[in-house]
Amino acid sequence: MAVRTCSVCGIAKSEDEFPSRDGKIQGRCRLCKAYREREWRRKLFPENQARRSEQIRKAQAKYYARNGNSIHQAKAILAYRLRWPKKRAAWMAATSALKSGRIKAPACCQHCGMPEDNLQMHHPDYDQPLKVEFICPECHGKTRRID
Repeated sequence: MAVRTCSVCGIAKSEDEFPSRDGKIQGRCRLCKAYREREWRRKLFPENQARRSEQIRKAQAKYYARNGNSIHQAKAILAYRLRWPKKRAAWMAATSALKSGRIKAPACCQHCGMPEDNLQMHHPDYDQPLKVEFICPECHGKTRRID
């Protein structure tokens, strides 16, 4: 039987003392089973819980600093979609029809007649998803306040 040396303990042991791992040199991990078990138990003891929870809090704070806004935004979008399924379906149908050319966007607002590059689609009735009004953001805000 082959003998290996643990890279941490420095003790020569038989290959059976090392866990098998696919993709590793000689198909074995470089850390012996005894060391891995000691490390695993050390992490589970209560005296280390405070330190571990602090490490977890720091890691979570770091993660949310990078990704937090997108996570909260994704949750908000999902909640909105679940709350207003008709609105979402109408928006998807109108957007698809606009992209495919079944409906055309005019060059000016259909309420005030001002030429506008950034026209928004307004659905007066969500049961008729292709019946949309193309209006400027100002008129759309006024329409929303009335509805």
